[in-house]
Amino acid sequence: MPDLILGWAVIILPTALAVVFIFIPARAENERVHLRWRYWLVAFLVSFSLLAWWQQSRTLKAASKDRESAIRETSARVATETADRVTKAIAAQYEGTISGLNQQIGSLERELSTQGKNVAAIKGSAKQELGLNYIPSVELLWQNKEFDIYNKGKTNLYLWGDRLDQGPKSIDKPVVVTPGGSYHLYAEHIEKEILAKLANNQESRVPFELYISGEDKRKHIVRFSLWIRVKDGTVRIDTQNLGTSDEDFSR
Repeated sequence: MPDLILGWAVIILPTALAVVFIFIPARAENERVHLRWRYWLVAFLVSFSLLAWWQQSRTLKAASKDRESAIRETSARVATETADRVTKAIAAQYEGTISGLNQQIGSLERELSTQGKNVAAIKGSAKQELGLNYIPSVELLWQNKEFDIYNKGKTNLYLWGDRLDQGPKSIDKPVVVTPGGSYHLYAEHIEKEILAKLANNQESRVPFELYISGEDKRKHIVRFSLWIRVKDGTVRIDTQNLGTSDEDFSR
C-alpha cells in the first residue's frame, strides 16, 4: 500500500506544482508574498526529492526481494527437475542390472531347492545304508562237539543265549562277536542229549534259536533247523538258516 501511494505521489505532485506556479503573484505585485512563495517552493522541491528518493529505494528493495525469490524458486525447480532426471537415468541404468540379479536369485533358489532334495536323498540313502550295516548275518556250523557261530555282518554282534527245540531258553551276559569273527559254543551236553533220544542210524530235524543284538541295541532271534543224524555212534548236524526276526527274546 505505501508503495502505491508513493507511486501516485511522484506522478501527481509535479502536476500540482505546475498549477501552483499559476497562482504565485508576480514580484512586481507583492514582493513580500512573492518571496514567501519561493521559500515554500524550495521546501516543496526538497520534500519532493526526498519523497522520490524514498520511493526509488523501496522500489529497489522490492525488486531485490523479487529477484531473490525468483532465484530461489528457479533453483528449487531446477534442483527438482535435475533430481527427477538423475533418478530416471539411474533407474534406467540399473533396471537391467536388477532384472539380471533377480534372474540369478531365482536360479540360485532353484539350485538350492534341487540341492536340498539331493541332500535329503543322500541322507535317506545314508540312513538306509547305515541301517543295512546293523542287519545281523550269522552262520552256524557244527563240528567237534561244538557250534561255531560266525558273524558275517559289518558290526559287532552280542550273543545272549540259545534254545534247542522246545527246551528252556539259555540266556546269560552277552558275548561280543566282532565282524568276521566267531564264537565257539561248546555243546557236548547237546550231543549227549541227542544220543539219548536217537538210536543208531536215525535222524531228526530239530529247531534251534540264537538270541543276539546289534550295535543299534535292537534284539533279534535267529532261527535254524538242525538236521541231526546218528551213525555208528557219531552225531552229524547240518544247519539251515531259517531267517532272522526282530523280537525281544527276554520275554
